[in-house]
Amino acid sequence: MPPWMEAFEPLHSPPPVSWWPPAPGWWLLAVACLILIAWGAWRAWRSWRRNRYRRALTQQLEALWEQCRPDQNADHIAPYLSGACELIRRTWCLLDPRCAALPTRELLLQLEQTPGVTIPSALTSRVDHVLYGRLPADCNGETLALPTFHQQLLIWSRKHPAEPSC
Repeated sequence: MPPWMEAFEPLHSPPPVSWWPPAPGWWLLAVACLILIAWGAWRAWRSWRRNRYRRALTQQLEALWEQCRPDQNADHIAPYLSGACELIRRTWCLLDPRCAALPTRELLLQLEQTPGVTIPSALTSRVDHVLYGRLPADCNGETLALPTFHQQLLIWSRKHPAEPSC
């Protein structure tokens, strides 16, 4: 070692780095993250609570389908359709009572305003005869496309807008 280097003091290692940085910026970042997490959880909870009627509607439609099975028994077509229309009307009453007062055919056509929902025309043309008159002999679950109608109702229950326009 050269003699001029002996005049220097020995090197000291810096103190160990703490596991938590003491800088105020990190504290602010942590608080901001906690606020964002709490806000996101609150919004998710609000959305879940706001959509509970959709979950109930879906469960009731499934229960009505299983109870009636109109695709297997033509005598159960009218009870299924009246029950489904009643559920639709009750849902519209929650959202906009003006829509609930529509005639049945117009109510079914109003469902088609939701993107992705198409009500079978065989059903909309005969719905009044099925509900309020005698069922024609040529009508059954297949000619009225009831399985398709049921699937479209399930899609509507998930996707309909919360503010309908009647």
